[in-house]
Amino acid sequence: MNWLYFYPFWLLFLIFTTSNFGCRYLTHKKDSVLSATVVRVADGDTIEIVSNDVDADNSPKKRIKVRLFGIDAPEIGQSFGKNSHNYAKKLLLGKKITLNIKETDQYGRFVAIVTLPNGQVAQENLLGNGYAWWYKSYAPYEHNFAIAQAKAQKENKGLWAKSDKKLMPPWQWRLNQRLLKEGRLDE
Repeated sequence: MNWLYFYPFWLLFLIFTTSNFGCRYLTHKKDSVLSATVVRVADGDTIEIVSNDVDADNSPKKRIKVRLFGIDAPEIGQSFGKNSHNYAKKLLLGKKITLNIKETDQYGRFVAIVTLPNGQVAQENLLGNGYAWWYKSYAPYEHNFAIAQAKAQKENKGLWAKSDKKLMPPWQWRLNQRLLKEGRLDE
């Protein structure tokens, strides 16, 4: 009968000790800092990195996907998506960066503020040049992001240029694409 008292503790022990097995890069705590090199730019707000931090076990470095915190760039298939992707490549590819990890998202990617070697925050650069939207609902307290976007809007930079007929935030564009696919929205 005593085993009934220990069973819940044993179960919790098993869950906690096995949940991070094989996921050594996903164990960083919120607001931890990681030094890395950008090895791929997937789109305007997603990169792949290789950590510059020394591994305790000297194992080969793994590629880690990172979502840039607080911004949302146009998707590749969306208007201005390729422009945003190309600008992000020029800004980030091959650079040694510092990540301030905010969280891990539902896809297992780090969500981080990315600082460039010159001390500039990548998100502020992308916003300030009109290559992304400030994702206010996810980063409401990032006032520098709001200021950078407002500057780009005022100066008609990037996606805010008057030549673009219809601006659609990426989150709305993704929703529309999903609804089109499900047949619940007319083109």
